[in-house]
Amino acid sequence: MAFGPGLAGWARREGQAAAGLEIDIFDENGDPVATVVTAADGRFRTLAAPGTYYLATDNGAGFVDQVFSQVPCPNGPASQGLCDPLKGDPVVVAGNMPATDGIFFDLAAASSIFRDGFESGDFSSWSLASAN
Repeated sequence: MAFGPGLAGWARREGQAAAGLEIDIFDENGDPVATVVTAADGRFRTLAAPGTYYLATDNGAGFVDQVFSQVPCPNGPASQGLCDPLKGDPVVVAGNMPATDGIFFDLAAASSIFRDGFESGDFSSWSLASAN
């Protein structure tokens, strides 16, 4: 069965399927038009009217978001205005064609500024000073 005009692709986080990853879809002006969530195998697909779109991740899980195709958004997701979706590659959906496939995201882990557990609230590795 053919899947007609739309967007389809897959995503992974450090080589593993990125289940539950939000993929935000923007129009040619950079305005948000839809969000789709990846399945357990990291794949997504959604119907879309003919037009030009830009796609970006919103992972919220300690990974660097991206704009398709592999443009990093180190400050955060485009959906929150922290990255320009128009910096990515446009994806064109034609009305008489099957879904535009091959949209791929490969997210890397975000680097942590604090390596001592401060961000997580785990202070167990901190040394204690005692008053004598």
